[in-house]
Amino acid sequence: MPPFFASVIPLLRTPFGVDAFDYAIPEPLIVARGDLVHIPFRNQTLLGIVQETRETCAVKNPKNIIKQSGLHLPAPAIDLGAFIARRQCVSQATVWHAWLRRLPKQLPTYTKEPQPFPETSVGIFKKSWHMDPETALLDRAKNLLASSDARRILLFTPWVCRARRWNESLNTSLVLHSELADGQAFRNWHAWLRGDVRCLVTTRLGAWLSPLADVVLIDEPEQDDYKQDEMSPRYDARTCFAWTSTHINTKVEAFGLTPPLADALDQDQPAVPQLTTNLILSIRHPAGRSAIPLIQADTVNTLINHDGPRIILHPIRGLQAKLTCRDCGWQARCASCGFSLSSEVKGTICRHCGKHGEHIEQCNACGGTDLGKSWPGIEKLKLLWTKFHSNIEVGWRDLSMDALDAAFTEGSLVALTDGALLGSWSEEVRRDELRILLFRRLAARVAQAHGTLLVQTGEATAPTWERYARPTSLQELWGELLQQRRLFGYPPVKRLAKILVTGSADEAQTLFTELQAACAHLKFMDWTCAGPFEVAFRRVSGSTRFAIHLQTPARTTDDELLTVLTPFAKRCIIDLDSINFFR
Repeated sequence: MPPFFASVIPLLRTPFGVDAFDYAIPEPLIVARGDLVHIPFRNQTLLGIVQETRETCAVKNPKNIIKQSGLHLPAPAIDLGAFIARRQCVSQATVWHAWLRRLPKQLPTYTKEPQPFPETSVGIFKKSWHMDPETALLDRAKNLLASSDARRILLFTPWVCRARRWNESLNTSLVLHSELADGQAFRNWHAWLRGDVRCLVTTRLGAWLSPLADVVLIDEPEQDDYKQDEMSPRYDARTCFAWTSTHINTKVEAFGLTPPLADALDQDQPAVPQLTTNLILSIRHPAGRSAIPLIQADTVNTLINHDGPRIILHPIRGLQAKLTCRDCGWQARCASCGFSLSSEVKGTICRHCGKHGEHIEQCNACGGTDLGKSWPGIEKLKLLWTKFHSNIEVGWRDLSMDALDAAFTEGSLVALTDGALLGSWSEEVRRDELRILLFRRLAARVAQAHGTLLVQTGEATAPTWERYARPTSLQELWGELLQQRRLFGYPPVKRLAKILVTGSADEAQTLFTELQAACAHLKFMDWTCAGPFEVAFRRVSGSTRFAIHLQTPARTTDDELLTVLTPFAKRCIIDLDSINFFR
C-alpha cells in the first residue's frame, strides 16, 4: 500500500521542536523522502522538504500537498540537517532555511538521472600541513579533475575572495558563496548536484553539500571563519565535514599551514612545516619618531633603501580608529549599538554594526574641535606618506582577508606598523593563539615571495616576535598556551558551551540558576557555570543579551551536553562550538 501522508519541513524559521508538519498526499502524486514539494502554509504557498512518508496521520483533515517541485535532496543531506538541528538545538526548518536561502519560484527539473551519491559508510578524514596549503589543495583538485576518481568534488575555503579566485583558475568549476544572488547560488549548486559540473568551490554556505560529494577538499581548517557565529543556527562547517567523514563514504582531505591548538593534544599528528622567516624588528622609541604617525624613522629609512617592492600593512581602516576628544576624552558612539565610531573620508562608520553617518566636527561634551586623540587609519597614513615621500612608491594593505589574499610581489619588503594590532584586539583567552596563526599565515606568504617581513614593536615584546619566527617554536608555544588554558579552564583542555539569553538580567539569572541545578541533579559535579555576562554593543532596537558559559571536562560528549541543555533550548541560543571566550 503506498503512503498516504507525508511529514514536510517548511523552508522558514520555526521554533525549536517544530520541525515538520503533516500533509496528505493526493492521488496520483507520488513523493519520497527528500523531495521538495509545494505546500499550503497559513495564507501562502511554501516550499518544503519531505522528511518521511507514512500510511497514518495523527492530524485530523490534513491539508494536501499541492505539487512536486521537481527537485530532490538525497538522504545523506537530510540526515546531516537533522544532526545539525539536534546538535545546535534549533528546528530542522531553521537549518534548511539558512542553507537553501530563497529558492526560485519555478524550480528546474532533472533533464537526466543524477549520478549516484556516496553510500552510507565510514569515510576518510585526512589532514596534512604545508608551507603553501593553497597550492597543495589546488594541485590535488586539478589531479582529481584530470582523472575519473571522483564524480563530484567540493573545494571549501573560509573566504569569499579566495573562492572567486579559485573558481577562475580552475575554469571548469562553479562557485557558491553568500555574496551571490539567491537565484545564481541555486543554479550553481543545483548544476553540481545533478552532475553538469564536477567541481564546486564554496564557502561554509555549502557545508550541507559535503555528504553528497565523492571528495571534499578543505582549505586551512584551522581558520575560525568556517564558523557561523552571528546568527542562528550557529553551526561550524567543520562539524559538517567531521560528520560526513564518520557517516558517509566520502574522502575528506584538509590542507593547512598551522595545526590548531586543539590538535596539540593529539600525539599522532602529521609533521608541521617549519616556517623560515626573514624577519626585521623595528623597536619603537620616542626619539625615533618620523613625520608619519606610527611609522618609525628607522622603518622609513629601511623602506626607502629597499630596492624591491614596498608594502605597508596597517590594520586600521579609514582615517581614524575612533573619534576621541583630545581635551576631555569624550568619544563618539554609534547611535544603533553604542560602539565607538571610526572616521572615514566620506563620514563616520561603526565597525561593529556597519552604520554610516555624517562627519562629526566637535565634541558633544566640551565643544572641542580636536577629535584626533586616537590611532590614525590607513587613509591618513597614505596622505602623509604622499606628502613627505612622494617619490617613494609604496603599496598599502589592511589585514582584511581581501587584502592579504593577494600574493606579494617577488622580493617585497612588507612592513607591519604595529605587531600589537595583529590578530584579535579584544581581551579574550584566545588572543595569543589567533595572533600566532595570523603571523604564520602572513610570514608564509611573505616567504613565498622571497621577501622580508618588518614588524614594528616595543622593546618588551620584541623577543615574542623572534620566537614566533623561529622554525621550531610552534610546539613550545602551543605547550605554553595549553598551560594557560588549564589555569583558566578553557578549551581545548576543557569543553565550553555558550548559552545566550535574550531578555532581562533577571531572566538570565533565573536560567543560570536552573542550569546549575540541572547539572547538580544529574550529578555532573565537575561541570561549572560562569556568568551571566552582559553582551556589549547590542543594537538599540535589539533586546539585551547575556552569555552563560558551561565548562565541562574535555571528554564530555555532545549527548551529555544536550541532555542538560536541550530542556532550555526554547529560552536561549545554544552554541556547542564557541570560538571566542572571555575571562
